[in-house]
Amino acid sequence: MRKSIKRFLYIITFFFLSLHVFSQNLIVGFGWGLISFQNNVIEKSGNTLLSYKVESDYHYSFFLKYIIPGTLIRFKGGYYHSEIKGAGIITNTNPSETRVPTNVRVDNRLKSLILGIEYLWIKGKFKPYVGLDMLFGAFDDADIFYEDKSGESIHKIYPSETRVGLGLSGGIGYNFFPGIELDINLHYGVLNLLGKKDYEDNITAIDLTVSIMFGI
Repeated sequence: MRKSIKRFLYIITFFFLSLHVFSQNLIVGFGWGLISFQNNVIEKSGNTLLSYKVESDYHYSFFLKYIIPGTLIRFKGGYYHSEIKGAGIITNTNPSETRVPTNVRVDNRLKSLILGIEYLWIKGKFKPYVGLDMLFGAFDDADIFYEDKSGESIHKIYPSETRVGLGLSGGIGYNFFPGIELDINLHYGVLNLLGKKDYEDNITAIDLTVSIMFGI
């Protein structure tokens, strides 16, 4: 019984000591930003292709960054949630059916997990950096709205899609208060570099994010 208690106390002590060591180099934060898609998003449902241009999009995010002690390298993990609105067309790819495109409005969401690595040029009050990211993105079911020939409103859903991409980023952090950092980041990514279907083009996007980071 005593051995079990001692073992438990050792484990708890090791856990808190490890947490203390890691937390000295760990920052977490929340961000908000705007994203600009550089080309159309293309999705497929049965024999129809949906192609739409994103007209406006914002995102909010959560980040965690850990710097390797004694280096200028830090690891990054993050989550993005983007609200997407746009306009496009639906085209039927079946040769036996009409191919007249239908104009539609699109509401969708993009959820992304990010795993990356960053290199800090310097450590100090100002921290410029560059980074490389792996992007795991999932477009939710897309809500499509249009009117048929009789003027009746139609609502259809295109199924969700999951893609893997790569991104490059650059930014600067500023410690305006001990333990609190303002982070401004510009990111360029190809969202569907892996898992792209034969009917798709590259989906590239540029986003600007402003975050408040807190040292733990």
